[in-house]
Amino acid sequence: MKKEFLMGLLIIVTFLPFMFGSMKSGNSDAPVKGEDLVGSAHFEITDLGNDEVCLDRMSYDADQTELEIPAEIQGKKVAVLGREALRAEIVLADKKNGLAQVRHSSLEKVVLPAGLRKIEGNPFKECPGLKEIGIDEENSVFAVQDGMLINQAEHVLISLLPTVEGEVTVPSDILRIGEAAFFRCKISGVTLPEGLKEIGDQAFGYCEELHEVMIPESVTTFGEEPFYCVGIPLASSAGTYSLLKQGLGKDSYPFKLRVIAGSAGEEYAANSFFPYEAVSRQDQP
Repeated sequence: MKKEFLMGLLIIVTFLPFMFGSMKSGNSDAPVKGEDLVGSAHFEITDLGNDEVCLDRMSYDADQTELEIPAEIQGKKVAVLGREALRAEIVLADKKNGLAQVRHSSLEKVVLPAGLRKIEGNPFKECPGLKEIGIDEENSVFAVQDGMLINQAEHVLISLLPTVEGEVTVPSDILRIGEAAFFRCKISGVTLPEGLKEIGDQAFGYCEELHEVMIPESVTTFGEEPFYCVGIPLASSAGTYSLLKQGLGKDSYPFKLRVIAGSAGEEYAANSFFPYEAVSRQDQP
Protein backbone atom coordinates (compact mmCIF):
# COMPACT_ATOMS: atom_id res chain seq x y z
CA MET A 1 0.00 0.00 0.00
CA LYS A 2 2.81 2.35 0.93
CA LYS A 3 4.62 1.57 -2.34
CA GLU A 4 1.51 2.34 -4.42
CA PHE A 5 1.01 5.62 -2.55
CA LEU A 6 4.61 6.71 -3.21
CA MET A 7 4.31 5.82 -6.91
CA GLY A 8 1.12 7.87 -7.20
CA LEU A 9 2.75 10.83 -5.46
CA LEU A 10 5.74 10.63 -7.80
CA ILE A 11 3.46 10.77 -10.86
CA ILE A 12 1.62 13.82 -9.50
CA VAL A 13 4.86 15.68 -8.69
CA THR A 14 6.29 14.84 -12.11
CA PHE A 15 3.35 16.24 -14.06
CA LEU A 16 2.38 19.20 -11.88
CA PRO A 17 4.82 21.67 -13.58
CA PHE A 18 3.40 20.82 -16.99
CA MET A 19 -0.21 21.07 -15.84
CA PHE A 20 0.18 24.41 -14.11
CA GLY A 21 2.66 25.71 -16.68
CA SER A 22 0.14 25.32 -19.50
CA MET A 23 -2.62 26.89 -17.42
CA LYS A 24 -0.51 29.91 -16.52
CA SER A 25 1.17 30.63 -19.84
CA GLY A 26 -1.83 30.72 -22.17
CA ASN A 27 0.47 29.26 -24.82
CA SER A 28 -0.53 27.29 -27.89
CA ASP A 29 1.29 23.96 -27.40
CA ALA A 30 4.34 26.01 -26.50
CA PRO A 31 7.56 24.21 -25.63
CA VAL A 32 9.07 24.32 -22.17
CA LYS A 33 10.20 27.85 -21.31
CA GLY A 34 13.77 28.41 -22.42
CA GLU A 35 13.84 25.88 -25.24
CA ASP A 36 14.64 27.12 -28.72
CA LEU A 37 11.62 27.99 -30.82
CA VAL A 38 13.44 28.37 -34.12
CA GLY A 39 12.45 25.62 -36.51
CA SER A 40 9.36 24.54 -34.55
CA ALA A 41 5.73 25.44 -35.11
CA HIS A 42 4.92 27.03 -31.79
CA PHE A 43 3.80 30.39 -30.47
CA GLU A 44 4.08 31.88 -27.01
CA ILE A 45 1.09 34.13 -26.35
CA THR A 46 -0.63 36.09 -23.60
CA ASP A 47 -4.42 36.21 -23.64
CA LEU A 48 -5.52 39.86 -23.41
CA GLY A 49 -9.24 39.16 -23.24
CA ASN A 50 -11.79 40.47 -25.74
CA ASP A 51 -10.62 37.79 -28.21
CA GLU A 52 -7.16 39.40 -28.47
CA VAL A 53 -3.69 38.07 -27.75
CA CYS A 54 -0.16 39.40 -27.42
CA LEU A 55 2.32 37.41 -29.49
CA ASP A 56 5.23 37.12 -27.06
CA ARG A 57 7.39 34.93 -29.26
CA MET A 58 6.97 32.98 -32.47
CA SER A 59 8.99 30.33 -34.20
CA TYR A 60 10.58 30.46 -37.63
CA ASP A 61 13.38 28.64 -39.42
CA ALA A 62 16.85 29.95 -38.71
CA ASP A 63 17.54 30.53 -42.41
CA GLN A 64 14.10 31.97 -43.20
CA THR A 65 14.20 35.37 -44.98
CA GLU A 66 10.50 36.35 -44.98
CA LEU A 67 7.99 36.11 -42.17
CA GLU A 68 4.33 37.08 -41.91
CA ILE A 69 3.00 37.76 -38.43
CA PRO A 70 -0.26 35.77 -38.13
CA ALA A 71 -3.49 37.75 -37.98
CA GLU A 72 -5.02 35.23 -35.57
CA ILE A 73 -3.88 32.54 -33.14
CA GLN A 74 -6.41 30.08 -31.71
CA GLY A 75 -9.15 32.17 -33.34
CA LYS A 76 -8.10 35.32 -31.47
CA LYS A 77 -6.74 38.48 -33.07
CA VAL A 78 -3.03 39.23 -32.70
CA ALA A 79 -3.32 42.78 -31.34
CA VAL A 80 0.08 43.20 -29.67
CA LEU A 81 3.58 42.19 -30.77
CA GLY A 82 5.88 41.55 -27.79
CA ARG A 83 9.42 42.90 -27.55
CA GLU A 84 10.87 39.35 -27.77
CA ALA A 85 8.52 38.10 -30.48
CA LEU A 86 11.23 37.68 -33.13
CA ARG A 87 14.12 36.75 -30.87
CA ALA A 88 16.18 34.00 -32.44
CA GLU A 89 17.42 30.94 -30.62
CA ILE A 90 20.14 30.89 -28.01
CA VAL A 91 22.64 28.07 -28.46
CA LEU A 92 25.23 26.77 -26.02
CA ALA A 93 28.56 27.68 -27.58
CA ASP A 94 30.74 26.25 -24.82
CA LYS A 95 29.17 23.44 -22.82
CA LYS A 96 32.12 23.19 -20.45
CA ASN A 97 31.93 26.83 -19.36
CA GLY A 98 28.19 27.26 -19.97
CA LEU A 99 28.63 30.11 -22.45
CA ALA A 100 25.56 30.94 -24.54
CA GLN A 101 25.48 32.62 -27.95
CA VAL A 102 22.56 34.37 -29.63
CA ARG A 103 21.99 33.07 -33.15
CA HIS A 104 20.74 36.07 -35.10
CA SER A 105 17.89 35.48 -37.51
CA SER A 106 18.21 35.68 -41.28
CA LEU A 107 14.98 37.62 -41.72
CA GLU A 108 14.97 40.25 -44.45
CA LYS A 109 11.24 41.03 -44.52
CA VAL A 110 8.51 40.96 -41.88
CA VAL A 111 4.83 41.67 -42.61
CA LEU A 112 2.49 43.05 -39.91
CA PRO A 113 -1.22 42.09 -39.85
CA ALA A 114 -4.24 44.37 -40.14
CA GLY A 115 -5.38 44.00 -36.53
CA LEU A 116 -2.06 44.81 -34.87
CA ARG A 117 -2.48 47.90 -32.69
CA LYS A 118 0.58 47.89 -30.43
CA ILE A 119 4.26 46.91 -30.58
CA GLU A 120 6.21 46.57 -27.36
CA GLY A 121 9.81 47.79 -27.47
CA ASN A 122 11.68 46.90 -30.66
CA PRO A 123 11.06 43.24 -31.63
CA PHE A 124 13.24 43.72 -34.74
CA LYS A 125 16.49 44.55 -32.94
CA GLU A 126 17.89 41.01 -33.26
CA CYS A 127 17.24 40.87 -37.02
CA PRO A 128 20.43 42.49 -38.41
CA GLY A 129 19.60 41.69 -42.04
CA LEU A 130 16.09 43.17 -42.02
CA LYS A 131 15.50 45.26 -45.15
CA GLU A 132 11.73 45.67 -45.22
CA ILE A 133 8.75 45.86 -42.88
CA GLY A 134 5.49 45.35 -44.72
CA ILE A 135 2.14 46.43 -43.29
CA ASP A 136 -1.30 45.12 -44.23
CA GLU A 137 -3.11 47.84 -46.18
CA GLU A 138 -6.00 47.77 -43.71
CA ASN A 139 -3.72 48.65 -40.79
CA SER A 140 -3.85 52.41 -40.18
CA VAL A 141 -1.84 52.41 -36.94
CA PHE A 142 1.64 51.79 -38.35
CA ALA A 143 3.63 53.21 -41.24
CA VAL A 144 7.16 52.98 -42.60
CA GLN A 145 8.93 56.18 -43.56
CA ASP A 146 12.54 56.28 -44.77
CA GLY A 147 13.25 52.93 -43.15
CA MET A 148 11.61 53.92 -39.84
CA LEU A 149 8.65 51.98 -38.43
CA ILE A 150 6.30 54.49 -36.81
CA ASN A 151 3.23 54.23 -34.64
CA GLN A 152 1.22 57.00 -36.29
CA ALA A 153 -1.48 57.03 -33.62
CA GLU A 154 0.98 57.70 -30.80
CA HIS A 155 3.76 59.45 -32.80
CA VAL A 156 6.35 56.95 -31.64
CA LEU A 157 9.39 55.81 -33.63
CA ILE A 158 9.53 52.07 -32.97
CA SER A 159 12.43 50.87 -35.07
CA LEU A 160 14.90 51.89 -37.74
CA LEU A 161 15.74 49.11 -40.16
CA PRO A 162 19.20 47.90 -39.10
CA THR A 163 20.39 47.88 -42.71
CA VAL A 164 19.95 51.67 -43.03
CA GLU A 165 23.30 53.49 -43.06
CA GLY A 166 24.56 57.08 -43.06
CA GLU A 167 22.62 60.01 -41.63
CA VAL A 168 18.93 59.90 -40.83
CA THR A 169 16.35 62.56 -39.97
CA VAL A 170 13.55 61.68 -37.58
CA PRO A 171 10.15 62.96 -38.82
CA SER A 172 9.00 66.25 -37.31
CA ASP A 173 5.84 64.84 -35.71
CA ILE A 174 7.59 62.17 -33.61
CA LEU A 175 7.09 62.68 -29.87
CA ARG A 176 9.00 59.68 -28.56
CA ILE A 177 11.96 57.56 -29.64
CA GLY A 178 10.99 54.09 -28.43
CA GLU A 179 12.94 51.51 -26.49
CA ALA A 180 15.97 50.25 -28.48
CA ALA A 181 14.60 51.95 -31.63
CA PHE A 182 18.08 52.42 -33.13
CA PHE A 183 19.68 49.42 -31.40
CA ARG A 184 22.88 48.34 -33.21
CA CYS A 185 22.06 50.49 -36.23
CA LYS A 186 24.87 51.56 -38.55
CA ILE A 187 23.93 55.23 -38.75
CA SER A 188 26.67 57.85 -38.56
CA GLY A 189 24.38 60.77 -37.73
CA VAL A 190 20.83 61.52 -36.57
CA THR A 191 18.75 64.69 -36.55
CA LEU A 192 16.11 64.78 -33.84
CA PRO A 193 13.16 67.18 -34.27
CA GLU A 194 12.25 70.05 -31.99
CA GLY A 195 9.02 68.87 -30.41
CA LEU A 196 10.43 65.46 -29.45
CA LYS A 197 9.55 64.76 -25.80
CA GLU A 198 11.20 61.48 -24.84
CA ILE A 199 14.15 59.23 -25.68
CA GLY A 200 13.52 55.67 -24.48
CA ASP A 201 15.59 52.94 -22.84
CA GLN A 202 18.76 52.10 -24.81
CA ALA A 203 17.26 53.92 -27.80
CA PHE A 204 20.68 54.24 -29.47
CA GLY A 205 22.34 51.25 -27.81
CA TYR A 206 25.45 49.91 -29.54
CA CYS A 207 25.35 52.40 -32.45
CA GLU A 208 29.11 52.19 -32.86
CA GLU A 209 29.37 54.60 -35.80
CA LEU A 210 27.38 57.36 -34.08
CA HIS A 211 29.68 59.92 -32.45
CA GLU A 212 27.45 62.89 -31.67
CA VAL A 213 23.79 63.56 -30.94
CA MET A 214 22.13 66.96 -30.61
CA ILE A 215 19.35 66.84 -28.00
CA PRO A 216 16.45 69.20 -28.83
CA GLU A 217 15.34 71.59 -26.11
CA SER A 218 11.90 69.97 -26.11
CA VAL A 219 13.19 66.63 -24.77
CA THR A 220 12.32 66.32 -21.08
CA THR A 221 12.36 62.56 -20.45
CA PHE A 222 15.25 60.13 -20.80
CA GLY A 223 14.90 56.37 -20.36
CA GLU A 224 17.44 53.99 -18.90
CA GLU A 225 20.84 54.44 -20.59
CA PRO A 226 19.52 55.64 -23.98
CA PHE A 227 23.11 56.00 -25.29
CA TYR A 228 24.41 52.67 -24.03
CA CYS A 229 27.82 51.81 -25.55
CA VAL A 230 27.38 54.38 -28.34
CA GLY A 231 30.33 55.42 -30.52
CA ILE A 232 32.68 52.54 -29.77
CA PRO A 233 33.42 49.26 -31.60
CA LEU A 234 31.26 46.40 -30.41
CA ALA A 235 34.28 44.23 -29.59
CA SER A 236 35.53 46.67 -26.96
CA SER A 237 32.26 48.33 -26.00
CA ALA A 238 31.63 46.65 -22.64
CA GLY A 239 35.06 47.39 -21.20
CA THR A 240 35.29 50.93 -22.55
CA TYR A 241 31.78 51.81 -21.41
CA SER A 242 32.44 50.35 -17.97
CA LEU A 243 35.50 52.57 -17.56
CA LEU A 244 33.49 55.61 -18.64
CA LYS A 245 30.85 54.88 -16.01
CA GLN A 246 33.65 54.78 -13.45
CA GLY A 247 34.77 58.25 -14.49
CA LEU A 248 37.73 57.10 -16.57
CA GLY A 249 38.52 57.88 -20.21
CA LYS A 250 35.99 60.68 -20.58
CA ASP A 251 38.44 62.96 -22.41
CA SER A 252 39.07 60.39 -25.14
CA TYR A 253 35.61 58.83 -25.36
CA PRO A 254 34.51 59.00 -29.05
CA PHE A 255 30.93 60.12 -28.41
CA LYS A 256 29.42 63.29 -27.00
CA LEU A 257 26.07 64.92 -26.47
CA ARG A 258 25.22 68.43 -27.64
CA VAL A 259 22.52 70.12 -25.59
CA ILE A 260 20.84 73.50 -25.24
CA ALA A 261 22.09 75.47 -22.25
CA GLY A 262 19.53 75.55 -19.47
CA SER A 263 17.45 72.72 -20.93
CA ALA A 264 16.45 69.36 -19.47
CA GLY A 265 18.99 67.92 -21.88
CA GLU A 266 21.79 69.82 -20.19
CA GLU A 267 20.62 68.63 -16.77
CA TYR A 268 20.61 65.05 -18.05
CA ALA A 269 24.08 65.43 -19.60
CA ALA A 270 25.51 67.03 -16.47
CA ASN A 271 24.24 64.15 -14.33
CA SER A 272 25.48 61.50 -16.74
CA PHE A 273 29.05 60.41 -17.37
CA PHE A 274 29.19 61.36 -21.08
CA PRO A 275 31.25 64.21 -22.46
CA TYR A 276 28.91 66.97 -23.61
CA GLU A 277 28.75 70.47 -25.00
CA ALA A 278 26.11 73.02 -24.03
CA VAL A 279 25.27 75.55 -26.72
CA SER A 280 22.97 78.55 -26.76
CA ARG A 281 19.72 78.50 -28.70
CA GLN A 282 21.25 80.84 -31.27
CA ASP A 283 24.14 78.44 -31.90
CA GLN A 284 22.07 75.36 -32.60
CA PRO A 285 22.00 74.24 -36.24
